[in-house]
Amino acid sequence: MSVKDRLKKFVSYKNISIRNFCNIIGVSSAYITSMRKSIQPDKLESISLHFPDINIEWLLTGEGSMLKYHVKDIIDRLKKHLNFTHDIQLTEYLGISIETLFIWKENNSFDKDLIKEKLPNIDINWLLTGKGNEPVNKEKSTGSLDLTTISGYYFPDVSASAGLNMKLENAENQKIPISIPGWGSDLIFINVYGDSMYPKYNSGEIIAIKNIEFQYINYGFPYVVVFKNGDTYIKYIDKGKGHDHILLISENKHYAPKEFSLDLIMSVYSIKGVIKRELL
Repeated sequence: MSVKDRLKKFVSYKNISIRNFCNIIGVSSAYITSMRKSIQPDKLESISLHFPDINIEWLLTGEGSMLKYHVKDIIDRLKKHLNFTHDIQLTEYLGISIETLFIWKENNSFDKDLIKEKLPNIDINWLLTGKGNEPVNKEKSTGSLDLTTISGYYFPDVSASAGLNMKLENAENQKIPISIPGWGSDLIFINVYGDSMYPKYNSGEIIAIKNIEFQYINYGFPYVVVFKNGDTYIKYIDKGKGHDHILLISENKHYAPKEFSLDLIMSVYSIKGVIKRELL
């Protein structure tokens, strides 16, 4: 496998187009396809700067693993270190939303400065690789929430429908803990708005959703799709005209299917359940 092949493999792993990748590192869209042997030092520096998780030694030689670290492993190490069992406990401790944590996992990137601020004695090498000695934490805690039964948070001001924004990052958003036995944990509860998915999902209902990686979706099933501009859709997902496009299809046949590029999508959520507002 050549350097070009390995770079294409990394771009595919990041789930972005080659054109988007080239734009990010500041080269022409034809840079990768026209690559013959190796990568110039300035281009290598730009790749390392914008994609710090890539293992440059692997890129150049094929030795070792593609990534320097996996954020999912880092999150697991943090939870174990703090004696947490749920993602929600960690987000409460760090002062971030569950949506932010999902984005960290999806993009394989995280806020190192925030971790160092919250855990000043943490060893970064241990955090990234798991190698070395775990630092002693005298303040291990199970958190302020009783998460033995909590399923997640309901955001009463957040709705999902075509054209509406899902801004869980807003610190002013009201959030209410929800406990439903058997539903799992780390769920987000949001409102259904509009009639595009009627009668499967009705306006005024509340749905429980959970972030998933795009490669695990099942075509023909309904999901909540969040676009990079904040637009949020509840739709069936089906294959588009190519591997980099999808169709979003409504239950209500008065709404025509719409095709979108994967480059526009920030995250996808599976729907875990539906509850009525009056039951809360």
